[in-house]
Amino acid sequence: MLLPYVLPAKHEFFFTYNCRKDGNFKNYNHCIYGLDADLIMLSLVTHLNNIFILRDKFKMTNDSSGNLLESIEKGQMDFSISSIKVDKKEEIRTTGLETERGDALLDDCSQEEASAKVRGQEDASTKKCAKETASMKEHAQGAASPNEHNSTFCKIYKYTTEYYTNHECLNSYDFEILDIYKLRTSIRTQIATYINKLKKEKNIVFSINRVVDDIVFLSFLVGNDFLPHIPNIDINEGSMNEILNSYIYYIYKYSNYITYKDKVHIERLKIILKILSAQEFEYFKKRGINENIAEFTDEHKYKNYYYFHKFGLDDSKHIQDIVKKYIEGLFWNLHYYHFGCASWYWEYPYHYAPLCSDLLSFEKSDFFFEKVKNVHIEQPQASGKPYSAYTHLISVLPQKDKNLLPDVYKNIYVEDEVKSFFPDSVKIDPNGKK
Repeated sequence: MLLPYVLPAKHEFFFTYNCRKDGNFKNYNHCIYGLDADLIMLSLVTHLNNIFILRDKFKMTNDSSGNLLESIEKGQMDFSISSIKVDKKEEIRTTGLETERGDALLDDCSQEEASAKVRGQEDASTKKCAKETASMKEHAQGAASPNEHNSTFCKIYKYTTEYYTNHECLNSYDFEILDIYKLRTSIRTQIATYINKLKKEKNIVFSINRVVDDIVFLSFLVGNDFLPHIPNIDINEGSMNEILNSYIYYIYKYSNYITYKDKVHIERLKIILKILSAQEFEYFKKRGINENIAEFTDEHKYKNYYYFHKFGLDDSKHIQDIVKKYIEGLFWNLHYYHFGCASWYWEYPYHYAPLCSDLLSFEKSDFFFEKVKNVHIEQPQASGKPYSAYTHLISVLPQKDKNLLPDVYKNIYVEDEVKSFFPDSVKIDPNGKK
């Protein structure tokens, strides 16, 4: 699927839209290229197993074990999951593919042969790429240019030849592939481990799809493109593991799900939030010591200090408004993941999230998003409409990169109506980051 750059909204939305609406779309293998963590979670909620995410190799900047897949696969894998019954009927009905791939897994010998074959293909591919690079360099130095009247093609030709002249071609070691099927299996395995330990001989019947949907929803708490992370829940500090462990405890004790598609059971969510908020003060106490902020080390002062310095609030009466907008954001995200954008007007209006302990005060979901039926891939509809691709680009590009914009937009930064949005300098708040 090749999507034009002028298409409004985030492109992963159109991929998941096709997964939901096009029956034939589910019969193909899909490889998505991108570093956006949303791609992982969006792929999980499609309930398809034939999705692979190609990523540039990325190293965390600290020694945290916050990477979900890595931390799960480090766990013990040599136990039996026979005591857990999976709702096969629901999985087959929902995915159509869940049971097929298990029979296709390679045995150890086949894996070695396949690996050797892949390595041979990579070596051949590298040699071919080097040959093509040499050919391009030679062509760039002496070959005639294409027809001058085709200006667009000339630009592409120019940039391409310059690139191959100055760069070596990439190889497989520059990338990594995340297999969504393996991630789903790892989640099932990790949960099976703890349930087996806690419940021993008791059988639990659950749907892996529903469990994955719950975990994806809870992952919103570590932040994404639409919401900031809860202060004491940071993926770089291993909080994804804390969320997973909290959910395992919840499943063991209450044997029920938190979400159903885009619906959330508030009281069940509060159980998870209460577990996660138990370490809130310890988090701020550690920050207070590291950043020399005395108020963060006082259990009776850290909340007021946080809201005053992050939101400018000197009383607690407005905290409920922040909490409501954040919970609303969790619901908006869940709908976006399962059905698409509910409202183009919605936004979370703050730079920071409320405290986890304050989310417990939320009582009911008394908000709704307008929805418009008959959504079309060519022109997705919801409440409002998306900004154009150029408006979106202008909103995120600093002035120094205005050369990336079409000529007609390059002077927009100095126009009176919008120049206040593009200050020459900005204050950066590390907000606890190193």
